[in-house]
Amino acid sequence: MVTIYDIDRKFGHLPYMNIDRAELLNSFFKKYNIKNCLELGFYHGKSSAYIATILNQQQEGHLTTIDLRSAKEMKPNINQILNELNLSQWVTPYFEPKSYIWRLMKMIEKNPEPIFDFCYLDGGHTWSDTGFGFFLVDKLLKKGGWIIFDDLNYCYKDIMKPNKENPSWLLKMSNEELETMQVRKVWELLVKKHPNYTNFKEDKQWGFAQKNKKMARTQILANIFRETLRKK
Repeated sequence: MVTIYDIDRKFGHLPYMNIDRAELLNSFFKKYNIKNCLELGFYHGKSSAYIATILNQQQEGHLTTIDLRSAKEMKPNINQILNELNLSQWVTPYFEPKSYIWRLMKMIEKNPEPIFDFCYLDGGHTWSDTGFGFFLVDKLLKKGGWIIFDDLNYCYKDIMKPNKENPSWLLKMSNEELETMQVRKVWELLVKKHPNYTNFKEDKQWGFAQKNKKMARTQILANIFRETLRKK
């Protein structure tokens, strides 16, 4: 059976998740009995393979992962990696034209009930994508489920290429947007202040948060209010 160390030997040179993070995930999954997983952003698919092999060892669970259509052009791409490792059965990848936001909407539309134990959010490192992504993931995450935000300190100014052509969407950003750690803004202003989340922890560039097993009082009252209006 393939292990995370086999993946590291074969694909360790690929970005982005490294073996230290994979070891942490392995322990985390076992500790919290994580099975049904969502991943937002997979690039080559190395992180997806790490998650898949953990599920394979458990012999239970599944990973739904979303990235752009351009990820199909990666060499190797996620399908090639999973096929080579014989892990394809554990993963359903989606390739989207713009972002993961639309696919999340379709998931909620198809099944409004929470279905995931875990979400690894490593894509769309903007305030808008990450912030709205968190709102949508919350709809899909079970009580007691966990979300990990990667790249808390990601800053777009760090990827700007001086004297070279940069993508148009990057050039449209203001200096303030370029210099702001936008994922961290979501973490500090939205996640840590959310009444239904707890057990916040940072480990390097990862931020961990757990959805409360019981709804906050404000959420319970809001649900009662909505139900009362519906019956009128």
